[in-house]
Amino acid sequence: FAFPFPWLPVEGLLVSALVVLVYIMYYFNIIPTVSVGQESADFYQGIIMLLMATAVIYFVKRNVIVWFMDTFILQKQIEEKNIQMQKELVLATRVHKRLIPQSVSTKLADIGVSYVPMRYMGGDYAQFRFIEKNKLLFLIADVTGHGVPAALLVNALNAEFERISSEGKTPGNLLKELDDFIKKDFAEVGMYLTAFCGELDYHKRKFIYSNYGHPPQYVYLAKSQNILEIYAQTSFLGLPFPDDNVYENEIGFDRGDQIVLFTDGVTEASNSKKEEFGAKHLEKFIIENRGLQVEE
Repeated sequence: FAFPFPWLPVEGLLVSALVVLVYIMYYFNIIPTVSVGQESADFYQGIIMLLMATAVIYFVKRNVIVWFMDTFILQKQIEEKNIQMQKELVLATRVHKRLIPQSVSTKLADIGVSYVPMRYMGGDYAQFRFIEKNKLLFLIADVTGHGVPAALLVNALNAEFERISSEGKTPGNLLKELDDFIKKDFAEVGMYLTAFCGELDYHKRKFIYSNYGHPPQYVYLAKSQNILEIYAQTSFLGLPFPDDNVYENEIGFDRGDQIVLFTDGVTEASNSKKEEFGAKHLEKFIIENRGLQVEE
């Protein structure tokens, strides 16, 4: 019972000395043995055991009190740190949410944005910007994992996207440069992300896109009333494998077409029966609600 508790060196020496003392007394026959009678030997041995037990109990009690006091102080310190951490997480969440763009409606496009993180901060990121008055460039990405590390990578991703997009690069070249950036600066972290980047050229009616490991995104074609799935062309961004290819395709688009971009949090959302929403339900949802405003 005594050993699980922390012993001071002096206490350990005292208890050990008691044991050694008993052996010495037996050796020099200071303690009567069975030769003077079994009852007398049991009596003296019992007295010695009581003395040893008294010393052990005293030290244990003392150490238990110290242990409880230290535990209480430690718990208070942990509570204070948790409160401070919660405040910092709330502040960091506000900063992170500011990276996500707001919904907007222009002459070229109606853009609706909805961001619901799983925790305080998630690894989801989205951004768009109009280029040369007749082009719309947009990006949606999902960092592996959640919490602060994912949010830090999202912040770095936002700054890099702003820099690269100002250079006028197409989606395939943009994601290729982002891939090189993550491999270089985040190789030791072991974090990767899926990303979908697209550009709408309203003058040429072209939709150029690149998909790095992201779930299939959807384009609702108004004329044919069909859904076009845009599958991934390669794997995640940031994987430590050399790849000099530029992954990029293009399709045409018409007025009234709708592009639905999302992360796997949508399709993996589950109900009370633990049934995932899934891609089929999402496709059905898009068709049934195609007449709504994008914000709705």
